[in-house]
Amino acid sequence: MAMREFMQTRFFIPYYQRSYAWQSTHATQLLEDFSYVVDGPAGARPHYLANFVLMSRRDSARHQDLIDGQQRMTTVVMLLAAIARTLESRGHEPNVVEDITHIIWPVASDKQFILASTDSRNRNFHFLEKLLKGESIQPENVAQRNMQERYNEFDQYLSKKDSSFLAKLRRSILDAEVTTHKVENFVEANRIFNTLNARGKPLTNFEKIKSLL
Repeated sequence: MAMREFMQTRFFIPYYQRSYAWQSTHATQLLEDFSYVVDGPAGARPHYLANFVLMSRRDSARHQDLIDGQQRMTTVVMLLAAIARTLESRGHEPNVVEDITHIIWPVASDKQFILASTDSRNRNFHFLEKLLKGESIQPENVAQRNMQERYNEFDQYLSKKDSSFLAKLRRSILDAEVTTHKVENFVEANRIFNTLNARGKPLTNFEKIKSLL
C-alpha cells in the first residue's frame, strides 16, 4: 500500500522496543531515497519503504502496535513535520501544510499524535510531539537527543530547497510503497522482533533481556 494509506492509523510502540537510535547517516540515506524520486528520471517508481510488522490493538481497529519499523516511521514523521513547518514559515502551500498536519495529528483521533508508547512512563514521544510543534524543550536522554538532531538536520536541509521541491518531496514520501505483516499475539510478535533485529544494528544485551522479560 501507499504510505499515505498506511499512516491512517495510530501506532503504539511496545515497551520492549529499542529507543530511537538512528544516526545522521541513516536519516540522510532515507532522505536521499525520497529525493531521488523527485530529482531522478521521469517516471521513477515510488520509493519502497520496506516491510512493517504490526499487531492490532483491542482498543480500536484504527490502532496498531508497531512491532518492527519504529525507527523508519519516527523518521518519516519528523521529515513530514519539517516540510510542513518550513512551508508554513514561508507562507507557501497552505494545503500541503494542512494535509501533513492532519496525518501527524489525525482529526479522527481528536488530534492525538500519530505515535504513542504502550508504556505510560515513556516520555520520548511526548518530547517528539513538542519538538515537532516548535515548542522549546531540552532532551533528557540519548533517544530524545537523536530525535532533536535528526529533526534539526532535516530542517537545515529543507531550508535550502524551494517550496516546489518541498511539495514534491512530501508527495514522494506519501506515495512511497510499504508492505505489512500482521501478527496475532505477543509471543509471535516477540519472536519476529528478535529475529528481525538479529541483523542490522544489533540490539544491546539489555534490550534483548527487556524483550524477553
